Amino acid sequence: MPLIKNPIPNKKFYSILQQMGVLVPGGQISRKQVYSILGAVIPTMLTHQECSEVKTMLIGPIDYVRRALLAQGMYFAQEKGNYRVYKLEENVHAVKAYARRARNSCIRGQTLNDNTPAQYMKNQQANTKIFDQCINLLAKVS
Repeated sequence: MPLIKNPIPNKKFYSILQQMGVLVPGGQISRKQVYSILGAVIPTMLTHQECSEVKTMLIGPIDYVRRALLAQGMYFAQEKGNYRVYKLEENVHAVKAYARRARNSCIRGQTLNDNTPAQYMKNQQANTKIFDQCINLLAKVS
């Protein structure tokens, strides 16, 4: 059974949410409403593969909305399967989370850079300096 009968373009999904008045600080929408808008039919019991398909199906439309709202200074969060736009005073939590993930990525990149034999790395020392600066700067945000 296909999980999406008639998929809609990401831009149309965004427009529908906008028309519903969801895309404002404090706006909320349930997972069931999102599925309905996307034309998704979700069975009560899912196989592991179907569960993965549902997650994959949501990535494009949700990411489109999230990126559009970021450009407007708003954050589209998922909480317990439902979605909401952070109130502006809550954005600090999203900023800190982004900084923490970026810092962790820099630390992993630095570890890989430092533990790869130099003969396989171009500019290994320069990379180390960049990673150090990145980690130090992001530590101030977290």
